[in-house]
Amino acid sequence: MKLQTQARPAGRRRKGVAVLLTAGMMAVTVPIVGLAVDASLLYAIKARLVAAVDAGALAGARSLSRGQDLASQRDNAASTAERFFTANFPDQYLFTTNRTVNTVVDETQLKLRTVKVTASVRAPLYFMRSLGLTSSTIVATGTAARRDVNIMLVIDRSGSLGPSGSNACADVKEAAKTFVSYFANGRDRIGLVSFAITYNVDFAPSFNFQTASPNINTMIDAINCASGTSTAQALTKAWEQIKTLNEPGALNAIVFFTDGQPNTITADWPIKTSSTCNSKTPKRAGLALAGSTVYGLYQYLPGSTEGNLLTNDSGCSFYPNHPNYVTSDIAAYMVAQDIYGNSTSGYLAFLGSSPYKIVNYSSVYNNNMAIAATNAADNAATAIRNDTLNPVIYSIGLGGATDAPAETFMRRVANDPGSPIYDSSKPAGMYVYAPNKAQLKDAFIRIASMVLRLAQ
Repeated sequence: MKLQTQARPAGRRRKGVAVLLTAGMMAVTVPIVGLAVDASLLYAIKARLVAAVDAGALAGARSLSRGQDLASQRDNAASTAERFFTANFPDQYLFTTNRTVNTVVDETQLKLRTVKVTASVRAPLYFMRSLGLTSSTIVATGTAARRDVNIMLVIDRSGSLGPSGSNACADVKEAAKTFVSYFANGRDRIGLVSFAITYNVDFAPSFNFQTASPNINTMIDAINCASGTSTAQALTKAWEQIKTLNEPGALNAIVFFTDGQPNTITADWPIKTSSTCNSKTPKRAGLALAGSTVYGLYQYLPGSTEGNLLTNDSGCSFYPNHPNYVTSDIAAYMVAQDIYGNSTSGYLAFLGSSPYKIVNYSSVYNNNMAIAATNAADNAATAIRNDTLNPVIYSIGLGGATDAPAETFMRRVANDPGSPIYDSSKPAGMYVYAPNKAQLKDAFIRIASMVLRLAQ
């Protein structure tokens, strides 16, 4: 008996192979697709976690100024960092679990404090569970550093800020105190120089600027606005305070405020041989400009009553008749430099021909006294910026006065990028203009923010 077999159709054989091939491909493709999907999810979680720790670290570093002592500042920085982290990475974000965050605040280098935020979460896996993987731990670290700062406030207290001028003296003081509040007592150093014709180191730069007795705010409140504007002297004496600290690791800065143009030179003024002064020795004093008059040789040292004339002027016709007879006694030409070595030439050209007359007027604020005072201040700022401590100068100008500060001059002092002599090889400062006294506080706050940003 012969058995007969029926052949399987060729198409059915091909279908069977396709099923096998599809099953084999799926065994490879599904894990690949699952890996891609899960990897995308992990990437999204990682990116959000990195952004959150970075935000926390930056916020913590910026909050290092809060607190009266180092311990409270560290605690404030840590709590601020963790609040910002939580705001940017809420609990169970994309179904994550086991969220942990740890903040460490430490001095990693001299004068440099670091806030380090480390966080981890467990992220769920979905497609990869087919390979036995149910979750993955993600870790991120964010670090932000803040340099401690040495700051000298240089505050104009000239008469134009008083009741006969802008009447902004009280507003300047409140704005300066607001500025101070942005910095860390016990870590940052802040000092104060106020100036008119005389200068005062009202508060030497100190770590305990908020807790000392008297503290810097007490000394700011004690400022009385009267008399002239000896800008070069003030900038030079303020820098001497920071220079003495000699801390290249810190951010060294001067914050300079004025409402007017410089109008006073502190120099050794030569006495004419024809003068009635008994002594022909040069007179070291502040020569001030008032309106269209060179208005006397004044005491310039700290502790002197503002507006006091020199007391050793026996026989001089300018004492006590100083408004009318100054040029009867002192040489008619402008001195080459002030007593601090700041040249009276440079930025602005003198009127007339050399030797340049002290009294040579084109207008009230375009004359050789104002020109010399401006040049000396400009040269003082240049000398400060050239120091190896790499200081930064910020300038704030108040508008409204008849001799309101010139924008170009203020930008030059600060090495503002908008200055015509901006030097990119030196730290860039900034000039902020307050059109009126109501905007002074915002101007000081803007400078404080810039200082803190640079300290990061």
